[in-house]
Amino acid sequence: MYFPSTRLLNILDLLRSHGQLTARQLAQHLEVDARSVRRYMVMLEDMGMPVETVRGRHGGYRLRAGYRLPPVVFSDDEALTMVLGLLLAERLGVTSKEAGLDLALAKVARVAPAELRDQIHLVGQALTLRVPHAAVEVGDQHFLQLTLAAYRRQQVYLIYVDTAGAETARLVDPYGLVYTIGLWYLAGYCHLRQGLRSFRLDRIQQIETRDGAFQLPPDFDILAYVEESIARKPLIWSTQVQLYTTMAEAKAQVPPAMAVLAENVDGVLLHCEVDDLRQYALFLLGLPWEIKILAPVELQDAMADVAKRAIALGTPVDELTLRSDSQSASEKQERLRVDASARGLDA
Repeated sequence: MYFPSTRLLNILDLLRSHGQLTARQLAQHLEVDARSVRRYMVMLEDMGMPVETVRGRHGGYRLRAGYRLPPVVFSDDEALTMVLGLLLAERLGVTSKEAGLDLALAKVARVAPAELRDQIHLVGQALTLRVPHAAVEVGDQHFLQLTLAAYRRQQVYLIYVDTAGAETARLVDPYGLVYTIGLWYLAGYCHLRQGLRSFRLDRIQQIETRDGAFQLPPDFDILAYVEESIARKPLIWSTQVQLYTTMAEAKAQVPPAMAVLAENVDGVLLHCEVDDLRQYALFLLGLPWEIKILAPVELQDAMADVAKRAIALGTPVDELTLRSDSQSASEKQERLRVDASARGLDA
């Protein structure tokens, strides 16, 4: 269910942001047909809104020069929602106190009624967000520029630095942004590599929005693509482990950005690229099913080392002391036997 007044306000906001738009462009933004847009324009004119129609090949609709929208009034719930959004943006590394977070919160509190102002302060002091803090802040400038480009389906020109420090220039169709494992990623079609790619936002050195347009592939799951691309990224060790469980249970235990899962006749095959085999062995030990390490052999050695340490940590101190004493006695007896044998005597 929609309200015409909401559509009218959206049209005014779009014209204020873009300057001039055609009926077709407005229809795409509002997800309606061009006939509905023309009907909304008539309604705005009847309300006395200063909307101008520009004739000609490059015509469209625009607001009269010098017109400013009236101040927006928020309800208490809407104002609190804004505060929550600002705090979450800071947590995800999109903005920071230095970038104006405190100033924005102060502005909201300054115009709010006294009771709402107290609620805003309480939310800021009492709220704890269990969201992984961004490992690297990306800054609101890159974030907003890429978000708008993805929304408007405009190509972007990037200067990107990869993990090896190599710098490349790329023309990209930005499909959208993803936040996962504490980092922001851009997913899209890279014209340099002629295929889908994901880019860490903190490694983008420069962004230019281009005029070239693109179409988003149908049914494209951007989150699934980014997490799978992270899981497939080559690292020091490429591992394969057989999980004797179902795919549903495996997905519930294995983070999608960590590994690639594939069903087989025995259950699920887990493929994971890792740098530290011991850390990965600890993860595997925490899985609740039977497993079989297929590759590499070094992962089996790491698992054995971790198992030895677990047994040692789980052995009572008294038992360790008794075992040590028994071992010392056995070693002493062996030394006596060897000494007696050397002298031609029976031990």
